Amino acid sequence: MSYKEIIYNKEGNLGIITINRPERMNALTYLALQEMTDALEDAACDPQVRALIFTGTGDRAFSAGHDFSHLQGIASGEEKLAASQQESEESIFSFFPRLYELEKPTLAAINGVVAVGSFGVILACDIRIASDKARFAPRFLKRSLLPHNGVSWFLPRLLGESRALELLYSDDILDAEQALKLGLVSHVVPHDKLMEFTKEYATRIGNGPPLAMALTKRLIHQAFSSPSPRQQNEEKYQQQCHETEDFKEAVAAFQEKREPIFRGH
Repeated sequence: MSYKEIIYNKEGNLGIITINRPERMNALTYLALQEMTDALEDAACDPQVRALIFTGTGDRAFSAGHDFSHLQGIASGEEKLAASQQESEESIFSFFPRLYELEKPTLAAINGVVAVGSFGVILACDIRIASDKARFAPRFLKRSLLPHNGVSWFLPRLLGESRALELLYSDDILDAEQALKLGLVSHVVPHDKLMEFTKEYATRIGNGPPLAMALTKRLIHQAFSSPSPRQQNEEKYQQQCHETEDFKEAVAAFQEKREPIFRGH
């Protein structure tokens, strides 16, 4: 499929979605979100894609948030939406939970500034890896905006309620090391090594047993709403794993003292 505002590549067992609007610091439009949703669904349905990476084009920004000039054009009637207004708005509201729910590992390779609404993209990913040039600007209140794109749901789950509120109240811009200390990202790497590190890391994760990883992600997500471990369905999910060829391969590899090769069966 041809895209206008993103690039979607597949390399080995990885899918890589790149926001491709460098002239606007990769700011998000309705079309970009629609295309990201399409690429996400492609990755979800492709058994060869075992992990998914999000990043931005260039050295300046992962994404500067929503493109307000684009929204102003729509509001004034000077621009047409790529699809109907309703469909475009649905793409905004559905993309972020869909990314969070994707039962494959997801990683954000943060190559520059992350601002305002684009926080929803990195927070919906499982793992965030930052360039040492990355900057984090969740400046919703600076623009008299409420946190959106799922940020008010994702952020307290990641940082805790008090730290999430402090970050939003303060309007501070964090550098990569501050984000690492806060727990907003898991790794900080030299800028020129960002994609190499992220691809190697994602490939290693993607080599794991797909069903077991999908069910692990489901269990972790369910933990936030389950009143007790008894509600987690661990035994049912464990039985599903035991019935796979990957489980047999894991047992054989352990006995033979070698690394397992998981094929997703």
